[in-house]
Amino acid sequence: MLKGLLVAMAIVTASPTLAQKLDEQERLNQFDKAIGALNELEALTNKMTNAKKVQCITAIASQNVCSCLSSNLPVAIDFVQYVAVVTRTKEELAYDKQSTEDKKLIDNVRAARDKCVCTKSEPRR
Repeated sequence: MLKGLLVAMAIVTASPTLAQKLDEQERLNQFDKAIGALNELEALTNKMTNAKKVQCITAIASQNVCSCLSSNLPVAIDFVQYVAVVTRTKEELAYDKQSTEDKKLIDNVRAARDKCVCTKSEPRR
């Protein structure tokens, strides 16, 4: 009897409590939700990138340039916005009056253009 009681006490003290199990389950649930949110974000990003590529191919019919642009442009910038940025000077864009975030977007759009479109012999704006 004493031996059985000692074994039972050892099992009870060695196993996690119900509260610990519930806490672990809650953390796993939160982790699953976070993974789901990341998957949704990735799907949205892919959809936006593909739409950008289709717009580009429709306009200029260059698979290589459009693949490069769709991969290198900021996600929030579509092809129409890209054209608007790269066909205007910084003065026309009122660059100096833009927020830091918008300046960074403009700079990143132009950097993507330089990477994907310009060759070494072409002048850069």
